[in-house]
Amino acid sequence: MAAITRRIRILAPAGIAGRFITVMNNSIDEMKHLKWFEGCLENALDQLCSAICDGDITRVRAAYKMLEGAKIKIEDAIINKECTMDETEAVLQELLTSNDVNVTSKAAHR
Repeated sequence: MAAITRRIRILAPAGIAGRFITVMNNSIDEMKHLKWFEGCLENALDQLCSAICDGDITRVRAAYKMLEGAKIKIEDAIINKECTMDETEAVLQELLTSNDVNVTSKAAHR
């Protein structure tokens, strides 16, 4: 049986700051997608609600509940992502204020 080895790479503060910048940029892109999905679900719910009359609501209730559940999950994902981004930004700010992070990394964040 082959032994499993694990490499641990220790980065200098500049490398860590660069990695956090990449993570933040990816998180911003993910937030844009989540907010787009949230908007689509909100529009679908609004259209569904206005397109049906009271007599037809029993037939589409399951679809409405499914869309509503998906919207709640997207909202939860947005809240979670925002919290993660806040934590990441706090660590990044600490790194960027340290003296051993190079000017290039600091400029890339700002």
